[in-house]
Amino acid sequence: MGWFSYQYLNAKREMPLVRESRGDRYGKKISERLVRCIWLDQLFKDDIFTTDGRKIKVLSPGWWNLGEGPDFKKTVISIDGEKVLKGDAEVHVYSSDWKKHGHHRDERYKNVIIHVFMWNDLKPPLLPLLQTSPVSPHSKGGEWGGHKEGKGEVLQLEISQFLKEEIEHIEDTIDIYGYPYKSPKEYGDCSSGDAEKIGSFLDIAGDARVIEKAERFKSSLNGCDWEQLLYEGIMESLGYRRNKLQFMSLAKAIPLQTIKDAIRRHSYKKRIMIIQSLLLGAGGLIPQNPPFPPFAKGGKWEDYSQEVKDYIKTISREWNKYKIPIVKNIMWDFYGTRPANLPFRRIAGISHFLSSNTEKGLIDIFLSEFLKSSLPPFNPPLSPFTKGGVRGIMGVRDFIKKIDTLFTVYDDFWSFRYTFKGRRFANKKRLIGQDRVLTIIVDVLIPIMFLYSKENRDSRLEEIVHNVYTGISRLPSNNIIRFMERRLLRGERHIINSARRGQALIQIFNDYCASNEDGCFGCSLKNESKSLKV
Repeated sequence: MGWFSYQYLNAKREMPLVRESRGDRYGKKISERLVRCIWLDQLFKDDIFTTDGRKIKVLSPGWWNLGEGPDFKKTVISIDGEKVLKGDAEVHVYSSDWKKHGHHRDERYKNVIIHVFMWNDLKPPLLPLLQTSPVSPHSKGGEWGGHKEGKGEVLQLEISQFLKEEIEHIEDTIDIYGYPYKSPKEYGDCSSGDAEKIGSFLDIAGDARVIEKAERFKSSLNGCDWEQLLYEGIMESLGYRRNKLQFMSLAKAIPLQTIKDAIRRHSYKKRIMIIQSLLLGAGGLIPQNPPFPPFAKGGKWEDYSQEVKDYIKTISREWNKYKIPIVKNIMWDFYGTRPANLPFRRIAGISHFLSSNTEKGLIDIFLSEFLKSSLPPFNPPLSPFTKGGVRGIMGVRDFIKKIDTLFTVYDDFWSFRYTFKGRRFANKKRLIGQDRVLTIIVDVLIPIMFLYSKENRDSRLEEIVHNVYTGISRLPSNNIIRFMERRLLRGERHIINSARRGQALIQIFNDYCASNEDGCFGCSLKNESKSLKV
């Protein structure tokens, strides 16, 4: 019997994740957010009809999307009591907003099944939007939601004529800026139950997430190369959500052994430049030297400062020594990425970390820190970067601070800028922040060290890893965690008092919410949580 519970995973295997399914345009000026609230809470009559006269029933309005793309995900609608549609919903004030906002050219909207708006400002009759065939929206003539024969239709619903109350009354009675958090429609069927039982269920689901991550790492373990496994895991984590795959490809193209061989017998400063040249070069991130324009970000050589020119020349010279090609088809996603998280800075950060620690061995460094913590179980977890607490809590804080110190690195060039062409900062900035270090601990170190304990049959190490895991306070929130706090916990955020429980919400979302086309309608989570003896 180990320290990480398999109870959640066993129950998941035995039970299926999904059950079998059973106005006026000149009116008051309103915000699109109000229309979204009306759609979410279904503040209209039971009998509603699309603009082309079909009766529809909203089985589920879907989930209020806090990220990019359509306003609601996992919407379920029946047409004339027969055909059922499942997909996304987009909400606007006017019917013309669909095209004004460019959704007809945006592939992210290809799964929209219904376009909901308050008023129709287009010439009637307003027919359903037709989605194009699955071609790129960037290709000639390619549009999503254009009026062409295609793979499916987007229903159109003008809700002003079906409202239960006058729109002024609705606006006065609901707090639109408190949504979606204040809407009871955001609570799932799984949300009933006392906090203690839900907390226990989250604990075993949090263990399940570590176990499944460890299994994924095991499939990537090449022989017994734990060093490369740790390196790939850390690199992937540095890619954040948008560039995870790109960083993983880079770690495989420039393996750790290649870096070790290249930096052997060089000074620390020289090592930094070699690692940066290898990773930036293989990633296709080095601006070309003259006379080969265009340069990165559309820049010209004369536009760069002398400091930048000198840096580019140095890493280009190093890169050219190794004759390693740029990773094939690597496409970096800069859109929506915070400047501090751009690949240049993360590569600079890992270059300092590797330069300082490859000789000692990554597995030995992290194993040593886990073993030195040697923590007893304790509850509840507290914030790792604040003072005070019992001995066990301080042990976790000390452990996290030691790991954080390994990643507290600065660079003479990249600590003072975000990009090659950006302005130089007056003060240096950390390349890998505390929040990212905590994420590396939870997403990479704990699963890999758990795997290491299993592979070496070291129950004492497994216990230590588990105690560290249960002692870490909650990580920074994300869209999935915020969604599940509403769906499963009815906004009771205090229940998520640890990283373990935060990881549980992601595990449950992936197992049930993300994989269920019907949304809450047809989900078996409520039954499974009751069947578990927690």
